[in-house]
Amino acid sequence: MPGRGESLPILPFYLPQTLADEAFLFRRELKLSTHVGFRRVYFRRRLSTGEYETDWQLIDERRVMSFGSPQTSLDPLKLNFFDQGGVTVKVDNSDGYFAPEDYRSSFWNGYMSQYRTLCKVVAGYDVGNEIPVEVPSQTTLFYVILTDEVEQARNNTVLMKLRGMGSIFSEVTADQLSFASMSTLTAYNLLTAVRDYTDSNGVKIFQKFFSLGAWNLSGASNQGYTQITTTALKDTKVVDFIRKLAAAERAVFYVGADGGFNFVSRTGDASSTAHFFGGALYTADQAHTIIDVTKYGDATAKVYNRVRVKFNSADTETSYYTASESWAWGDSSSSFKFGVKTLDLDIPWMTTAAASTVGDAMLTEYQYPKKEITFRSKFYPPINILDRVTVSYAVIEEDTNLWGTAYIGRDTWQAANLQHNEFREQEFYVTKIVHNLDQFLTEISGRAV
Repeated sequence: MPGRGESLPILPFYLPQTLADEAFLFRRELKLSTHVGFRRVYFRRRLSTGEYETDWQLIDERRVMSFGSPQTSLDPLKLNFFDQGGVTVKVDNSDGYFAPEDYRSSFWNGYMSQYRTLCKVVAGYDVGNEIPVEVPSQTTLFYVILTDEVEQARNNTVLMKLRGMGSIFSEVTADQLSFASMSTLTAYNLLTAVRDYTDSNGVKIFQKFFSLGAWNLSGASNQGYTQITTTALKDTKVVDFIRKLAAAERAVFYVGADGGFNFVSRTGDASSTAHFFGGALYTADQAHTIIDVTKYGDATAKVYNRVRVKFNSADTETSYYTASESWAWGDSSSSFKFGVKTLDLDIPWMTTAAASTVGDAMLTEYQYPKKEITFRSKFYPPINILDRVTVSYAVIEEDTNLWGTAYIGRDTWQAANLQHNEFREQEFYVTKIVHNLDQFLTEISGRAV
């Protein structure tokens, strides 16, 4: 294996010249039964000054024993909660390459520390013959940061637990943000206060991770939040402040594949961006992409027919707005069919009008159950949260391998069991994505449009 500071050979590769070329090559690749994929891990270390080195450093794939399964999900535990989980990467430390920085053999020797090292993982398909051609053109899957203890495991292996980049917002409390110079406390202005947060030396901390031009605040309105004060925000982490603001704005915030901060509308795509086929269904220009369907049905656990929004820090009856339906015994209401189910939201900075907008919207969305689905697919890197996708699946009588075997490094995935679910051209908004980079497959969950 190359030692510290030893450069790795980089083979030339070419990208499709247009988006149409890329789409064609990607669809063609998915129709094949055998695939050639690639996975790469890059690090950026901190210099002795604390600043990050300029260039990303490629880690030799032969050192990586497991790439893990990064997960991104919307509402994994409760409504309006967006989670960009981390990933655990397992590496070979036989020569001390991943030892602490005070070891001469360490990749970090001469740098500040292993901790807070930035990491990005890229993956995709090589569709070329003699010359590598990589699709999709945006092959970066996610960015993470090393904040947890680096575990020395058995047999000279090291486990590196990396957290999503959103975790940096848990290190600062919101009462440290500066609102004093703002004439109006709109959502947009509040987020710029996060963006421009400075330490005691005037250094803009969060812009060390997301440059000034990498903040997409398109989901932030000019709605006022007049009740926000440093006292009201005491002990509230910035990450929780952003999440509550997202709930009030019907928005989500996440770190994109380009490494940028995004606070955008929760409204999904207007039309379908991908069609997944499984079982006995396929078309001439689309492949069998579904390996198996692990869940499908009405999401009755997410039925809420009464929404109660607390929009003032004072605990009085006038601090609440309640949206609910009228119902009577024996009618066709959600409350009679499923029982009265209350969703409590605590966003103590809104006006009464804003609280009613949020409460009414949540009641409309969750008053009745919608279909939800979870399926495993061939590795599908272009998928994003809130993408609108079409799914078609039909029962097949034969227990046969429709997908072949994907050979990715030392790992493979085989044919899967087929279920007796059948549906055609049903559309869902993507709510959860898990990329299994060891088996090169993607698990996708969605909620019906």
